[in-house]
Amino acid sequence: MKVAIYDSPVEFSNDRVYYPSTKLAKNAAVARYIDCSMLREENKAIDLGISGIIPSPKIRLCVEEPYLAAEDGESRKVHSVDMGRKNNDSLDTLSSMAKSHPHLLLSPIEMVDRFFPKLSREQYTTQVLEISGNEYYTATFIHPETNEKFSSGIGRELKLESHKGRLIPPLHLSHVEVIDGKVCYTSASRASHAAAARFIDCMILRECQNREKYDADFANLRLCLEDPYMDEAQGNSQVVNYDDLLKSHHKHKGFKFWTNICLDKPHLLLRCRLTLRNFLHYKYDGFASFLDAYDTKSLDDNNEWFTSTFSHSILNEAFDSGLFAKFPQVYHKSKFPPLHSHDVRVVDCKVYYKDPVVAEFAAAARAIDCLMHRELNDVEIPEEPE
Repeated sequence: MKVAIYDSPVEFSNDRVYYPSTKLAKNAAVARYIDCSMLREENKAIDLGISGIIPSPKIRLCVEEPYLAAEDGESRKVHSVDMGRKNNDSLDTLSSMAKSHPHLLLSPIEMVDRFFPKLSREQYTTQVLEISGNEYYTATFIHPETNEKFSSGIGRELKLESHKGRLIPPLHLSHVEVIDGKVCYTSASRASHAAAARFIDCMILRECQNREKYDADFANLRLCLEDPYMDEAQGNSQVVNYDDLLKSHHKHKGFKFWTNICLDKPHLLLRCRLTLRNFLHYKYDGFASFLDAYDTKSLDDNNEWFTSTFSHSILNEAFDSGLFAKFPQVYHKSKFPPLHSHDVRVVDCKVYYKDPVVAEFAAAARAIDCLMHRELNDVEIPEEPE
């Protein structure tokens, strides 16, 4: 589950607990069953005089007390105020969320979604701006209750442990341009995350009620390089020296793209074309065009076997279709057959497949292997397109 049960917002009605999704509700029902089953097993062990053999359970999944018999459960009412306080005491403010679940800061939109469970995507607006013929995006998050607007900020590095829900690469490693005083990113998604980050910073400051408490408790959890502000008027009058901020927002050379993919999302290696495109998008700030990147040819006029070559002017190198190795089955998350299972021929040192798309995947896979090898061995990859 993307949202843990204990992290999920809940509502109470007619002495029942409601979750925002069917999946969460079903898991919560199973958790209640487990609690009660463990209690009954422990009670039975006591009756049989073997309580020392079967250890008393140390874990309880639900806030509610478990019960021994079905009639006990039917007669027991849920006190929504008490239960809600126990379950959501770490989710009622952004500052408490940041303290109890700091990993949420690594994906600002997700954190805002947890804070406003029924938030509409219409609360995010994006604008396209252009510089040197390239499109950039800036975003605004609109507070659903006050309509106050928060613009994209420049991401700041957080010293937090890795988490599977985080942005890859992190927001502070995204390419940023400031156009007409607006912070712009190479994708609308990144710009929206940056607007959510600005909102989170400002709301945590306001929850602290003063700058001293904020600096003492949350300085290391600030998401943006810009200073947060106490109210809308202060935000409107705030003057930001973006020249200075951009100097500290240089690209982090130590980030290992392929290492992070291998550790966090190895199944993406099998989505060869998409993952290769994402790498070039990250490495070269979204300027990599993929038009005619693959040159796919047939073995003969029968068009039964195909090979492909991936080439890009940025890399100044060409990669031919490779021979797929067998990948651990656990990483196959597609309905399509594993890549290594496709029919293959090798003619004149060229690898051919029956499907031209598979041939393109094989060329992308060859490029990924080489780029990954170079990263792990710290071989220099071109920094700028020629």
